Amino acid sequence: MKSIRQRASGCGFIVVLCASMCLMLIVNSALVLLAYDTAQPVLPAWMSNRRVVQAVLFAGPVLMIVVEWWLYDLAADLWHGRRKQDSAS
Repeated sequence: MKSIRQRASGCGFIVVLCASMCLMLIVNSALVLLAYDTAQPVLPAWMSNRRVVQAVLFAGPVLMIVVEWWLYDLAADLWHGRRKQDSAS
């Protein structure tokens, strides 16, 4: 069985990784903006401050990418059985 490291190297991998990150940022930004606009009527007044809105709209998609990549890594480890091997030793 070939290692994932052998397949996941080179310029093609970097291009696919960058393209997927850009797509994830676009989708995550749309989701955060939609969630903020939907929740805005029930949010406290300080959440309407321009600085807070800007921070939420910037940090939200970035944090979502971190969580998405963590979940992807966890799923890949479980799929390839590496979690079971690590915990057994």
